[in-house]
Amino acid sequence: MVNNMDRDAYNFYEDLPNYSYNCISHLMENNETIWKLLKYPEADAWNRSNLTQAQKGDLIWKGVGNSSKFRVFIDEGIPDVEMDEVTILRITPYSIIPDNRTTGTVILLMEAYSHFDINTLSNYTTRIDTIIQQLIETFNGAVINGIGRLHFDRLGSRESKAELGGQIPFKGKWMLMGNKSARS
Repeated sequence: MVNNMDRDAYNFYEDLPNYSYNCISHLMENNETIWKLLKYPEADAWNRSNLTQAQKGDLIWKGVGNSSKFRVFIDEGIPDVEMDEVTILRITPYSIIPDNRTTGTVILLMEAYSHFDINTLSNYTTRIDTIIQQLIETFNGAVINGIGRLHFDRLGSRESKAELGGQIPFKGKWMLMGNKSARS
């Protein structure tokens, strides 16, 4: 017979399924620029009016219907063929690196893709670079409900980095950011 008292010391990563949603909720409350860049395809998107919570919510795919009508996703990949000149953000758990039975590092993947024709903005920056910078500013060191403190820090997680990605006509960057998860 197995002694289940020892099992209580193990980390089950119970909050893992909520990581994406909790990050998007945090983004809704703490960053306006990203939402404008996702909503407006025009070159002056950065200078447009802030979105309401309802408008932001309308950009999030809820798992039903044609995903090409949405801009924010809680998983990776693009299941429907994307034909429009849009910008997309995807936030999802990427990997779990256990340190021991009670603690580990959960790595989040944050991907941003923009159609080539709308990537350059009127302020001589790009949507993709601006979104990645804004993600770092919004999440690095922030305590996220149900997750804890996120870090873009090689000392906290050697996996932390941002790199180019995408495939023409969609340019992109993806970023790995982590947090320490522990059994309490």
